[in-house]
Amino acid sequence: MRAARALLSVVGGVAILAGLGGAAPVAAKELTFLSTQLGPAEEAQRTRTEILKYSPVPVDFVPEEPQQLVIHVQADMKSGSPTISLIGALHGGLAPLVQLGALSPLDEMAEPLTQEGVPAEMVTLAHLGTDHLQYVPWIQATYIMAASKQALQYLPAGAKLDALTYDQLAQWAATAEKVTGWRVLGFPAGPTGLMKRFFEGYLLPSFTGGVVTAFVSPDAEKMWVDFKSIWQHVNPDSTNYNFMQEPLLAGDVMIAWDHVARLQDAFRKYPDDFVAFPAPAGPKGRSFMPVVVGLAVAKTAPDAAGARQVIGSRAGRCSTCWTRRRRRAGRPIHRARAPAR
Repeated sequence: MRAARALLSVVGGVAILAGLGGAAPVAAKELTFLSTQLGPAEEAQRTRTEILKYSPVPVDFVPEEPQQLVIHVQADMKSGSPTISLIGALHGGLAPLVQLGALSPLDEMAEPLTQEGVPAEMVTLAHLGTDHLQYVPWIQATYIMAASKQALQYLPAGAKLDALTYDQLAQWAATAEKVTGWRVLGFPAGPTGLMKRFFEGYLLPSFTGGVVTAFVSPDAEKMWVDFKSIWQHVNPDSTNYNFMQEPLLAGDVMIAWDHVARLQDAFRKYPDDFVAFPAPAGPKGRSFMPVVVGLAVAKTAPDAAGARQVIGSRAGRCSTCWTRRRRRAGRPIHRARAPAR
């Protein structure tokens, strides 16, 4: 269960890199921080009261929907009187902003990132295909499996959660259904669920060793055949599930896969009743999809210096208190061992 305990720590907190900026005067006017992350009311309030209180400059934290980010930033750039200085978004959300020329390079922060222990590959990723550092990695998360401890009695003989295979997952779900009389395995296949991430980041790579290019292949055909044998034991209400923490807490399912942020309520409310573990392995190994959020400075930022100060000073202090209180489903950007294949 070592890997399960390690993965449970993913449900812990968020950290923002410290030590990336020097001293600077405190600006009198609030700096606008537009973010597609930490947007729900409760998380936004914690961001303002537990993180941004440590900012060296006053900050106005403005949550934004991911699909509106480009539109909002582009309109701000063309307004003639831009207001956005700092942007927080997923790696994929920041990429279109580079194409628009909407971000200011942060090359001076590359070396401190390495000193903070950020893997070189992640620093390269933050260049977004350019010669310049476009954002500073801020939050990382991933997707995991979760199960009620009541379901562990139905595991196949010899199966270990830390080294589960898709064949074993199918056997596990089948046995649990036979004993309990209902399908206890669930996936977030609802209208706003993240089932697509399961296919692209977990199932397909684990069976084919590729992502897009291997979608049409004999290995992919086997993947669908094998997954069909799993799906027959999946709770039919999965097509309505968006956040798997809800059916887990309701007892509608006992085994689930989802993003850590969409499972955290189960672990937070009943930490002794649930276990976390990696997604199963397929013929090509065990695949996983990291979620990386970055902080970037707007090209037309009215307070670019202040934005850099926020990036360089927020995390070290307040991330510790968040981690201890298990507030967020994110995790510091740092080196760590991957789960066993």
